[in-house]
Amino acid sequence: MAYVAIADRDHALHDPQTFITKYIWSQDHKVIAIQYAITAIGIGLVALGMSVLIAPAIGVPPFLLHHRP
Repeated sequence: MAYVAIADRDHALHDPQTFITKYIWSQDHKVIAIQYAITAIGIGLVALGMSVLIAPAIGVPPFLLHHRP
């Protein structure tokens, strides 16, 4: 049997991975850490946006909101 370099072989060594199989259904601890970090940053940005929207409502006294001249 002659030696054939891996790059010159005709068949793939592994099944091709799609985005779903590599990043969504992964069991690799490094990919899971990336998923955790992205999720944490996303939830943090949503919470920041909600706090920016709610803070002005807390700072305005209620009698100014319903003032009718």
